[in-house]
Amino acid sequence: MLYENTDIIRIFNENLSKAKNSLKNLDFASNLEVEFRGLTGWVCEQTIANCIIEELDKLGIENNLIEQFPLNKLNTEKKNFRAKADLRVDIKNITFFVEIKSKGVFGENAGDKYIHYKEIIEMNNCFYLYLTLDETKASYKNRFIEIFGDENAFFLDVNGDWHRFINRLMLH
Repeated sequence: MLYENTDIIRIFNENLSKAKNSLKNLDFASNLEVEFRGLTGWVCEQTIANCIIEELDKLGIENNLIEQFPLNKLNTEKKNFRAKADLRVDIKNITFFVEIKSKGVFGENAGDKYIHYKEIIEMNNCFYLYLTLDETKASYKNRFIEIFGDENAFFLDVNGDWHRFINRLMLH
C-alpha cells in the first residue's frame, strides 16, 4: 500500500491549507480567513478520491470514480429525492458507494438517513461504505458500525483502517 492512516490525514490537512491559501489569494478576496460550509468536506472527498485512485493504480486495478453520485439514478421507487453518495467506485463489475466525512457526524440521529440510502444501494446489488478521518464519540462510531456493518465502516483514527478500506474495495 502507498499510504497509512496518518498519511491520509496529513495529506488532507496539507490540501485543506493549500485550498484555503489559494482562495485567500484570489484577486477579489478580502484576505480574511477562509472558512465556509462545505470546504472541509470537499477537500476531504477530493483527498480520499485521489488516494483511492493512486492505491488502486499502483495495484494495477482498473477503476472508475464518480463524485457526488445521485442515488435517484439507481433503480428505486423514489425518483424525486436528492440524496447523493460522496463517491461511487466501480471496480470490475462491482460498485461501491462511499460516504466520506472529515470529522464524523454530529447528533444522535445523524446516521438515520444512511439506513434508507443503504437499502437503496443494496437493492441495486452494490455496497455502501462509510469512511471518516476522525470519530471521537464512541456512541456515534458504534452507531455507524451498526448501520454499515463492521466490514463497511472505516475510521482513520483507528490504526490500519485505511489498509482495511482498500482491501475491502479489492476483495469485495
